[in-house]
Amino acid sequence: MPLIDPIRAEFKREMATCRRVLERVSEDRFSWKPHPRSFSLRELSCHLVNLVGWTEALLTRDGFTITPDFKAWETDTWVDLMERFDHNVARALELMDDLSDQALKVEWTLKSGDHEMMRARRIDALRYFILNHSIHHRGQLSVYLRLNDLPVPSIYGPSADEKPPGRG
Repeated sequence: MPLIDPIRAEFKREMATCRRVLERVSEDRFSWKPHPRSFSLRELSCHLVNLVGWTEALLTRDGFTITPDFKAWETDTWVDLMERFDHNVARALELMDDLSDQALKVEWTLKSGDHEMMRARRIDALRYFILNHSIHHRGQLSVYLRLNDLPVPSIYGPSADEKPPGRG
């Protein structure tokens, strides 16, 4: 079995869950933040979408350097947020289709200017930097939903807002 197969399956499952959480984001609450040093709801949502988009750089380059003029994608509309998320997921899955085991073993580096932030085999960076990082921010986003009294979807089982089938 190719190394990418279980990661691709996990990616599809986790991105479907991320999408359910993003679907609950309310554009009229985009500016809300739980603390002055926290991301706003819009910033956190855009960050999650951008993380998925970084899959392309991870799978097609040997590394990425964040330069002082780097500007992450942002939007002020829920529709753009969802369209960009769907595009990023589809592109990531497309790139995974033709990925060889050898390509997954290539070392990948993330830098901020001259500072090396991460160096790992592509397969490890994909799991750590894309999947785990997305799951982490999805968890934050679910708390943001709860604090805004927005319904939290099922993530790894029913939420307090969604009763399991057959349980009244």
